[in-house]
Amino acid sequence: MSDPHWSATRDALAELARIVTEAQAKNPLAPVTVMVPSHVSGLDVTRYLGRTLNNGAGSAAIHAYTLHDLATELIAAHPAVRGRSPLPPTIRLGAISKALTEQPGIFAPVADQPATARAIARTAVVLDSVQPEPHEKHPGTQQPADTLPQLTQEVLRLHRAAADALNTNWYTQHEAFTVAAEKLQEPAVKKRLGTIIGFMLGTELQPDALMFRSSLDAAGMQHLTAAGSITEATTVVTASDADDETRAVARLVVEQLDAGTPGHRIGVFYSVAQPYNALLVQRLTEAGVTFVGPARRTLTDSPFARGLLQLLALDTADPDKRTILNILAEGTLVWRDHELPGSAICERLHSNPPSDEENDDGPTQPRATPTRSARDRENFAQFNAFLTALTSHIKHVQTAQSWADVSTALTTLIDLFLGPRSAQELPERASARE
Repeated sequence: MSDPHWSATRDALAELARIVTEAQAKNPLAPVTVMVPSHVSGLDVTRYLGRTLNNGAGSAAIHAYTLHDLATELIAAHPAVRGRSPLPPTIRLGAISKALTEQPGIFAPVADQPATARAIARTAVVLDSVQPEPHEKHPGTQQPADTLPQLTQEVLRLHRAAADALNTNWYTQHEAFTVAAEKLQEPAVKKRLGTIIGFMLGTELQPDALMFRSSLDAAGMQHLTAAGSITEATTVVTASDADDETRAVARLVVEQLDAGTPGHRIGVFYSVAQPYNALLVQRLTEAGVTFVGPARRTLTDSPFARGLLQLLALDTADPDKRTILNILAEGTLVWRDHELPGSAICERLHSNPPSDEENDDGPTQPRATPTRSARDRENFAQFNAFLTALTSHIKHVQTAQSWADVSTALTTLIDLFLGPRSAQELPERASARE
């Protein structure tokens, strides 16, 4: 971090401390709400204020929130979301996959491809905010929704079908921000938040987040930013791609360390986690640099955790076999004490199941070894038995009535169906299970 930029940030922090001091001049417990761009910056802000306010004696009644966290807290007891949970991306993806299966429309040739559902799901956050109904004008245009391109109409149809299926048990980020914006109009909420300060907030790209931020502005939020400009002390490096870029950054870090710059005075910031986080971890590790930051892979990135979350999201009355086959293909699923056909065999049998009318190639065929048709029927029956057992144990977790029951059922599910495949299991897989 160059000196001009650090100076600007330091000045912004000092200004933040001044505003907080003024807000709590008459009452040290007067509430102050600081809106921050991330959880990490929230920690930085509260720790800085704790070190500097009241001559270093600490601070009180100061809360740092991201937009999403504040919205979640404001709506916690609201009737509009009572009995419903925040909608996880995996649940939405499953609902879109089901909608594609039931009514694929123009996506019929690619409806069974996981990438199709993922592509539609990626648009969901924006589509939650913009959902034109047929014969209504598309927001921001003079064009009726039913005259939009067929592809757009089909994406909207599938999105609405998934949203309707999920509405009973889940609420979206758009709903959270909308309800929270309404709560901001209440005097009791304004009093509870007290002085509202927006610190280093970036540009909001999602319509619902922008709407909620505008509501905070209307409620009197003050904004603080760190001014900075490219000067002679700033080095600009160009790179051909992200990999080359992170290599250059790692070299710069090493040069700074060799020049005597303390490691805790060097910061590396990037605009998006993917692909920079993984690449930076790899390059800094290769360079022998010890650093503090997000791990290259977290538990939720592991096939084990990802597969478990997908299993728990299944509809046990009508499980999506494609999801189970995908988890099986990643080498995560097992069936303890039972033989389970290989992933390729299960895929083939799912797409082309054997018929009960098939025979063993005629009455004259020798019976010393089973024919391929007989083996297929045996593997198919074994796979179906596996599905029945798996969904039964998933249902035990979903219907558990206490945390103790959840723990017992989940432990059993992992032990029976997500256990080690061999004694030579990779350490990271065993660690994820533990």
